[in-house]
Amino acid sequence: MNFKNKFKNIYRILKYSNIRKREREFNSWTSKVGFLFKSNDSDILFKRDKNKLLKNWELVHNDGFAQAAIWQLTMSIWSEGYSIEEDKNIKEFLDNLNFLEKIIKTTHACFIFGDGFLEIVKNKLNQVIDLKPIFPLNIEIKNGEYIYIRNNQETIIPKDRILHIKLFPTLSIYGHSLVSALHTLIKNRISIDEATHLAIKRHGFPKYHIKVGRDERGRSPPDEVFNNILWNFRELNEKNEFISTDLITIQPIDTTGIPDIEAYQQYLVNLIATSSLLPIEILGMAARGSTEATAKARLEKFDETIKFFRRTLESQINAQLISQISKVAKFKIIDKISEREKQERSRWIARVIELGILTKNEIRQALGYPPLETGGDELVYKHILETKSLENKETKQNNLQELEETWLNIREELEKDLKDFYNELLEKRKD
Repeated sequence: MNFKNKFKNIYRILKYSNIRKREREFNSWTSKVGFLFKSNDSDILFKRDKNKLLKNWELVHNDGFAQAAIWQLTMSIWSEGYSIEEDKNIKEFLDNLNFLEKIIKTTHACFIFGDGFLEIVKNKLNQVIDLKPIFPLNIEIKNGEYIYIRNNQETIIPKDRILHIKLFPTLSIYGHSLVSALHTLIKNRISIDEATHLAIKRHGFPKYHIKVGRDERGRSPPDEVFNNILWNFRELNEKNEFISTDLITIQPIDTTGIPDIEAYQQYLVNLIATSSLLPIEILGMAARGSTEATAKARLEKFDETIKFFRRTLESQINAQLISQISKVAKFKIIDKISEREKQERSRWIARVIELGILTKNEIRQALGYPPLETGGDELVYKHILETKSLENKETKQNNLQELEETWLNIREELEKDLKDFYNELLEKRKD
């Protein structure tokens, strides 16, 4: 009995330990995370749905609304151009490579596909000599290497020879496509537009129901009556008049229209504008119930969004491209400063200028102006501005005095010429 009891106890212990072991394997939080990344990491983090991205490309090029939204975002980022700090020669070098046009194309592609690629072409001395945009779907990223696929041939591009732009960085090696988030909404809007177009054709143009009765003897009218009615209805306009007997009745149908269709279309447009990070006013539209204050608030939020994209692009361009060209140069996208911001910054500058902590170029940069070609690094104090303002006043007074003296001289000469001319006329009359 003791042996049997011991055996049962050992069996229970082993069984219980196996159950607990299975529970740890399948119910442990760490096991779940490990299992997820082991089985699906290649699908979630390292792959793209190229067919879906191609549909994004077709959608943007075929739908005017989507095209306007993506180009508006792209143009808002690059509308003010770019500058290079610390090394002005780099700006001229990039201009010669037509950098602005190429980076605009890359940014536009980035909104559609999630990624934008520029090949950095180098010579034998490892110096950058050109930049070439690459269609994003022709690039695959495998094991940290960029593989260029063309005509079923694969070419490995080293990391230091490619500029990879991601406006929406994610945990994946690929970026997030903005158009993918808009795809369903835009498709819905297109289908509604098509249905509305058909409904307008159906309901917007009245149709007529013509009843032709029988005479007292129950006889139907001859074919000539039907043909005559059909002929009169071939071309309808405001001048058409129909005269018929009481046996013919004409009634219009399908003239009710579609109730509240504008409100539903506006709802879809608002959803698309919100998902594309654009205020609806940017697209030349107006929202129902919108006021000037709410429109300004949306535009201010949009400016912050654009600044985020600019800082993201600056970081990637400096790290991947500019660092290979110059050790001190810094790439910067110029921010457009609104009048409201200029006024606020001017008031701030007026308060801190007494401390002498700002240079001329820093003040110009704060107000949205380019730096001076020569100088501009000296600190500015309030008393310097005051003396300059006094000098300007004195200069203006001196200029006014010079103008007055010049005018008096011209006046004296004119009076003298008029007197001489008058005297000549008097002598001619005497003769």
